[in-house]
Amino acid sequence: MAQTPQEPNAVDMLKKDHEDVTKLFEQFERAAAADRQPIANQIFSALDIHAALEEEIFYPAVREQVDFDEVMEEEELEGGGTATEEAETEEEADESDDIIAVSYQEHQMVKDLIKQLKTMDAQSSDYKERFAELKEAVLDHASEEEELIFPAAKLKLDVNALGNEMQQRRIALASSMAA
Repeated sequence: MAQTPQEPNAVDMLKKDHEDVTKLFEQFERAAAADRQPIANQIFSALDIHAALEEEIFYPAVREQVDFDEVMEEEELEGGGTATEEAETEEEADESDDIIAVSYQEHQMVKDLIKQLKTMDAQSSDYKERFAELKEAVLDHASEEEELIFPAAKLKLDVNALGNEMQQRRIALASSMAA
């Protein structure tokens, strides 16, 4: 009987993507200029798949099932929040409504940078500058997700069921990119 792999956890999958792309950015920076393009292409593909998984499956589930206001209130209660912090909490709550919308915007910015990079000479200084912008945008976005969205998702979502769905989609995306 074939051994079944452990059920994929959506949050762990996305965190692993973040780690993998961070390592690729480090490889890119260490590589000789002539060797950078294949690494850049790996980064672009990894980011394309990661963004598709988040936009098609993960973000809609978070948007549907996670109330960031509620999660923030729970954290306040656990952290022993006081009445004087209430005004701050209301401001944060207003911002929490837009967390997923901001994530979509950040994805679009990354896609736009990748589109520009694909038209540039990988050995030019402009390319290196634009690539540094891409790295910063990706790492900032990943950090925000890991601090805000992922903890809330773990509390409110069936991350294993979501992970299964994402794993199936990842396989389909990877095979369509390879074709």
